[in-house]
Amino acid sequence: MGTGLLSKRKISAYLVYALGEIVLIVTGILVAISLNNWNESRKQQERFYTTIGRLYRRGGGPGGGAPAYAAVPATD
Repeated sequence: MGTGLLSKRKISAYLVYALGEIVLIVTGILVAISLNNWNESRKQQERFYTTIGRLYRRGGGPGGGAPAYAAVPATD
């Protein structure tokens, strides 16, 4: 009877350890995805402002002058 109880304790301790490992791995994956999304958004915004700047320098606005809009970066 004593060996069965000891074996159950080992199994339950192993399951707690395994669950902790799974939570740690899932958290790491979610952080990595979040960082990747942030970086892609930053790069897309940079491309957008670069394109707007090129259009502005080219004189693509009404009448061939400066455009009617201004590219002002958003401040967070």
